[in-house]
Amino acid sequence: MQVKEKIRNILDDFQPEKGQIPLSLFIDQDIYDLELATVFRKSWLFLGFDSMISHAGDYFTTTMGEAPVIVTRDQNNQVRVFLNFCIHKGMRVCRATQGNSSFFRCPYHGWTFDNTGKLVGVPYFDPGYAGILEKDKLGLIQIPNIKVYKGTIWASLDEKPIPFEDFLGDMKLYLDLILDMFEGNLEVYGGIHRWLIPVNWKIPLENFAGDAYHAPFTHASTIPIGLRTGYPNNVRIIYPGNGHGIVSVPSGVSTRKVADIEGLRPYRERLEKAIEVLSQRYGEFVKNMFPFGPLNVFPNFSLHFTWNYLIFHIWHPRGPTQTEVHGGLLIFSDLPEETKRQVLKRSLHEFGPAGLLEQDDAEVWSRITESGIAVRRHSINPKLIYVRGLGMDKSAEEVLGKGAKGIVGEYFSEVSLRGFYSTLKKYLMGEAQ
Repeated sequence: MQVKEKIRNILDDFQPEKGQIPLSLFIDQDIYDLELATVFRKSWLFLGFDSMISHAGDYFTTTMGEAPVIVTRDQNNQVRVFLNFCIHKGMRVCRATQGNSSFFRCPYHGWTFDNTGKLVGVPYFDPGYAGILEKDKLGLIQIPNIKVYKGTIWASLDEKPIPFEDFLGDMKLYLDLILDMFEGNLEVYGGIHRWLIPVNWKIPLENFAGDAYHAPFTHASTIPIGLRTGYPNNVRIIYPGNGHGIVSVPSGVSTRKVADIEGLRPYRERLEKAIEVLSQRYGEFVKNMFPFGPLNVFPNFSLHFTWNYLIFHIWHPRGPTQTEVHGGLLIFSDLPEETKRQVLKRSLHEFGPAGLLEQDDAEVWSRITESGIAVRRHSINPKLIYVRGLGMDKSAEEVLGKGAKGIVGEYFSEVSLRGFYSTLKKYLMGEAQ
């Protein structure tokens, strides 16, 4: 079967509006390649936080899809994003994960670029290149479309991407609630953790975009050991459109009590003050959902917000059955150092490479990969079931209060997952803006 015909058959079976997702969407190499060429080229991709490059010369390395990039603040205080790719022979010019430098020197032949991307050094230029190589016209390949938004850094590989605010759509409201809470005092604390999980990149983000249904079962052990006081069944799933999703745990009930006994009171008090300020600014609905739990900004940037911590994950694709996770803790930079350490300790107990909840999830995800590969080897392609709450959605204002946006499904609805996959299909079909 030709590749185009195979992809067409998979997409014909892909009916997210009916809650039908073919297994091959999580296994197939050609579908994965198409995702890189569409989703990860045309979307706005989250790269990191402005505070990670607060001084001139600061940089960190990450990827956009699989494409390696350098994110830096140049000597003119401008944020720039370059492909981490030497234009000479294709070597990565920067192999560190973060640092501070006024230049990047390729380790292969020593070509050197300043942090504006300009080629400033070519060893043995004269006579081998003199009169041949126009050095002044060469430099690192720059990603032209960059957006620094309320302390976050985004970029798109597309030449003419959709405007960033249009890409966010109604998700802008909920992202603003979190970013405005910091009032410019956002800090990435404790460093960035990076690890690999043998799973397709879409499966982990489901837990943040709209799968609260798994928690009472996958994480049942957290209750007897005191990490959770329970898992309410009235969890609300918010779909703000454009493939984004939010899991809203009413008033953070499952973690509020735990926060009282873990030495995290200064952090919780700061959140309570923020809730008052934000509810006055955005509406009383804020009190009905804040801190609201996990969310995912399409395609692969997740936050998890509780009374105990605010963490982030970026799900970097590394093949149809492997994901590289970058994660860390976000905190108020002006909190006491001891409070920051306590919040970090709490977050690492639950999430990160060795976190209890993260390990619960990773075990399930890796087994999904194993069984999925085994089933597909026998040319079986079952449609996975995403129908929970289908047709039962309500307006966000009706459920949460005036000022809320989007639609809401209650009692573990999969409304936002259907929305995610509907948006994904538009990209794969070439129908996304």
